[in-house]
Amino acid sequence: VPRHQVILGKFIGGYLTILAALLISVLIGMVIVSFLSFPLFSGEVLSRLLLILLVSFLYLALMFTLGLFISSRCHSSLSAFTILLLIWVVLILAFPSLSGIVARIVYPVKSEQVLNQEKAEVRSNILREKGNELSEAIERAGLFREGVWTGSEEWQEYEKLRKPIAGKYEKRQAELIRQLEADYQREHSTQDRIAVNISRLSPASTLTYIMGDLCHTGLQERESFYQQAKVYYQRLDDIYYSKEWVDTFTVGKSRTYSIGKNAEGRAERKDLPFFTYKSRGLGEVLGRSIIDIGVLVLYTLIFFLGAYFSFLRYDVR
Repeated sequence: VPRHQVILGKFIGGYLTILAALLISVLIGMVIVSFLSFPLFSGEVLSRLLLILLVSFLYLALMFTLGLFISSRCHSSLSAFTILLLIWVVLILAFPSLSGIVARIVYPVKSEQVLNQEKAEVRSNILREKGNELSEAIERAGLFREGVWTGSEEWQEYEKLRKPIAGKYEKRQAELIRQLEADYQREHSTQDRIAVNISRLSPASTLTYIMGDLCHTGLQERESFYQQAKVYYQRLDDIYYSKEWVDTFTVGKSRTYSIGKNAEGRAERKDLPFFTYKSRGLGEVLGRSIIDIGVLVLYTLIFFLGAYFSFLRYDVR
């Protein structure tokens, strides 16, 4: 029997045996889930489940061809087992764990605590500068005289004076905060990409990324959730938070006061919109996961070709 037929038959026979066991367990699980009234056949659930199965079949083929490759290179089953155990430890345990550490060393970024400190410093500086200018507006409006608050006419005059002053500082503060957050997100996204690309050297990590995206728990979903949450918060700010203001100013050298008001048109709390998250569609997920699927296919081909050519040169003596 030609050697290429032997190695091919060994792959097909062994792989189909494992595949049959997996399919039986999956079918049993689907039957149990159906009896529990889980909407298995609604929406994209079944499509995602089938894709998860296909990716699992591909991963099994990858690991099986890896075993074939190692066994074709070794003359002793004990040596093959030892090498496979070492490879398993490196690919399954070491790479996924070390990728984040290496990424933090190669591309260090500031922590969230540092970001919060920088934002607090910006707010404090803006608040102090705004308070100094608003103190002059209060004096011009006559809102506070000899330690006593005056009437509504002075208040209306103060509101006219404060609007351009407060708007200038609030806009500046929003721009500075937005820039700090954008820099923070960009730096962490770069660090995450480095860690992900390093961990892709492990087929197990690649499988995890694909499965996570198909199950709405992956990196794509995290990014999508963050973007949608930003849009939602901006909407709340437009209809609620931006409709209230509080000014802090100093009278004399040490006496500090705060005054504020809820502006007209501010929405009631009971009328605030709820946050509704929209998951990424299956097509978009596949478009982003095609690289990871391609990595698994490439690994499978490399291991199979390695097993094929190694077996052709194998000395049976």
